[in-house]
Amino acid sequence: MKKIFESFKQNLPQLSTIFFVVFFVLFPLLFGGYMFYDQEQIGFYYPQSFFHDAQVARGNLPQWNNAYFGGISVGLDQFVSSYYPVNVLLFKFFSFFTAHHLSIFISILASCLLVYWFGKMNGFSKNAALVVSLSYLSALTFEWLDIGTTAGHAFLVLPVLCIALFKIDREEHKWLFTFVGAVGLAVGFLAGFIQIVFYACAVAGFYAIYLDWHRKAKGLRRFKCIFFLALIGIVGVILGGWQIWPSVFLVSESVRTATYAMQQADIPGPNELLTLFLPDYIRLPFLGGGAAGFYTGALSFFIILLSLFFWIRKGTERFFALAYLLILGLAFRLPVFSFLNDHIPPFSHFGGQFRWMVMGAFPLAFLAGFGYQKLVDTSVSQSLSEKQKNRFLKYSGIALLTLIAGVVFFNIGVWYVLKRSDLQEKLLSLYLERRTLQFTIEHYLQVLRVALEEFQNIFSLLNYKMVVPLLLLVFAYLLLWFYLRKKFRVTLFEKLGLVLIVCNLLFVYSAQFGAALLPQRILDINNPPPLAQKVKEHNDPNSYRIAGFLISDSLFWKASSKRIFTPEENTKIYLDLLVNNTNVFYSIQRLDGMEPYATLRHNQILSTVIFPPGLNIFDPKSPAITADELNKLMNTSVFRQAVNIEEKVKDFILKLPLLSAYNVKFIYSLIPLQHPSLKHIPLSNVSVVGIPLYLYENMDYLPRVYFAKNSEFFTGNPNELILKMIENTDFKNKTFIECATCEKMNDNTLGNVEIVSYENGFVKLKTYSEHGGYLVFGESFNPGWKAQVDGQHTPIYNANYIFQAIFVPKGEHQVEFKFSNKNLWNLKKLFTKK
Repeated sequence: MKKIFESFKQNLPQLSTIFFVVFFVLFPLLFGGYMFYDQEQIGFYYPQSFFHDAQVARGNLPQWNNAYFGGISVGLDQFVSSYYPVNVLLFKFFSFFTAHHLSIFISILASCLLVYWFGKMNGFSKNAALVVSLSYLSALTFEWLDIGTTAGHAFLVLPVLCIALFKIDREEHKWLFTFVGAVGLAVGFLAGFIQIVFYACAVAGFYAIYLDWHRKAKGLRRFKCIFFLALIGIVGVILGGWQIWPSVFLVSESVRTATYAMQQADIPGPNELLTLFLPDYIRLPFLGGGAAGFYTGALSFFIILLSLFFWIRKGTERFFALAYLLILGLAFRLPVFSFLNDHIPPFSHFGGQFRWMVMGAFPLAFLAGFGYQKLVDTSVSQSLSEKQKNRFLKYSGIALLTLIAGVVFFNIGVWYVLKRSDLQEKLLSLYLERRTLQFTIEHYLQVLRVALEEFQNIFSLLNYKMVVPLLLLVFAYLLLWFYLRKKFRVTLFEKLGLVLIVCNLLFVYSAQFGAALLPQRILDINNPPPLAQKVKEHNDPNSYRIAGFLISDSLFWKASSKRIFTPEENTKIYLDLLVNNTNVFYSIQRLDGMEPYATLRHNQILSTVIFPPGLNIFDPKSPAITADELNKLMNTSVFRQAVNIEEKVKDFILKLPLLSAYNVKFIYSLIPLQHPSLKHIPLSNVSVVGIPLYLYENMDYLPRVYFAKNSEFFTGNPNELILKMIENTDFKNKTFIECATCEKMNDNTLGNVEIVSYENGFVKLKTYSEHGGYLVFGESFNPGWKAQVDGQHTPIYNANYIFQAIFVPKGEHQVEFKFSNKNLWNLKKLFTKK
């Protein structure tokens, strides 16, 4: 213990710096009354934490969330961290905002401290290890720090695994560090962004191979690190099984099919490479850019270049340089590397493979610390010949001047094009050549002008967020120039270098506070927006659902493509339109929503048939229906393009019977709808950024639980069932039940249903029917649901493609439906053939 205290005391300045920087970055969230801002934060991550907080307050560990997609398993969701003890305690004792942000703070601080420790273990000085830690935080970017409570817990997995493997390789308390590694991995499984956790495991696997390769041992001892990493994985899965295991069972039910990764394989463009030397908030309007794993800060950037040119020859630094190249190949989907993404589970079930770059932050930060260590070691830095120094300073100086000149000329070019409408028309005609236009040419001209104006604002030399990063590059270059020219002593360079790195990091994060953070008061949960207020007048949220028609697309066509909105305006839009899952804040349940873990069946009937994106329309006459299983995220093979908005509206109206079957009582839209079964509900002239908002009550919607009057049993190709459901115009009188052994009941089954209790994942009913019949339950049928009639288990069947149905005999009965996630004790079922 005394040795630990002495070590802590000796490293206190560096540890304090790490704490201060992390605290500074997250201070506005922890104590300033701010929250993260962007569409995913407001519409997905914060609603998940709000839901988690509400469930924990009731003494529950949430397993089912019925707020979107007709209900979805929390185990399939994976963004709530329901079984992570630290989060459970935080949400138990703090408000959801505070708990959400404290969880991020704890995990980010732990990640940076672990990285510092790893640097020290590799022989770096205290300041060099500090450079590794700060560069790691810089390379993660604000965009990834705000990915709910899952981000930081994923970031600590790779450092803790590398620490464990390092200690195991050197026979230093190997069993203790095996357990440490397993606990870190379990934290990732329980609370991390699962895709990043698996990517971390892959990089750690390469590190284990590297360590074993260089060990002078024979026989099985040569594979010691690989063996212990496998052991860490097994124990980690056991410890984190409460969260990871439901995913193992349910992944086959989700949209993450074998083709998912290839569908989401957008190859990044050169815009992402801007982040090598400019902060990730420098992005191209409508084109994106900015990514984790690139920007380590101005000085770290030059130091890494210097290391690559002169010092990386062998050892751990060479491994991390090669690991970074490997990550680049995987992220940019180079031909050989794409095989892993496309064909090897679990990676073949992940989209957005550019997220590999998040793992690139760790090796890049290590290289920054390595280069800094070499620079302050005078025996190494002075060993560079004058020719080598001159060559580095010359080419890096030319590159820096080229970057600055490029920004200047780019500003002039954009300014000139904005002044010339004829040039804008020529640029647009070149871009739109041989493309089918869905709107008038004036619409596209307006979009182009908005993009050019935003380009001008971002890259303007009057924009301090652009100028300061350029100046930081200049300062970093000059600092290196004076030091390599022996104008500075090593102690002065060391101090100035650390100050520059810290200031660089603090500036990059603080520069984003205005755009990335907003006051929490904007999200006033106790004062719902007009749409939510009107819907909430119907007091029982378990009796109906809502759905939006073409909200995101029509908002883009009518507003966001014509001007850039401020964060405050965007937040108001998200809340006014209940974008994604903001309905969770107001205890409103919806049929659509944002959910990357939606089931295949949800995706097939909802995202493919009822709500196809843009001006796409499901084509029931497409020949692909008989040949394609519709197991893609975007089933474009069965889409056709609508001629105009009117045709899209007409198609949506034809889907009203399906919406009725799925309990949709309220439909809202930025486009007016007309149908005899839709009753317009005035919203007191409510508009969103000047666009009228329309709310309609669907008079034909079906209740959440009811006895089917007529049941049509179905077996066979699910695509055929989809076609049958589209043709059905009255689900009150015909319910489709998937059952191969069920016998047809008498027509016009009559019955009464009383809902005794209705909670997330549990419903208790009293039923009465004269002849018995099939009871339809309007929650998604995921594996894990069980039903009982008078305490006796009864089989559940798919009803109307995504809902549930059970047979209830005649007379009075007590009926229960209960959901429970698959857990580790269901291991044997994983290997049981269906």
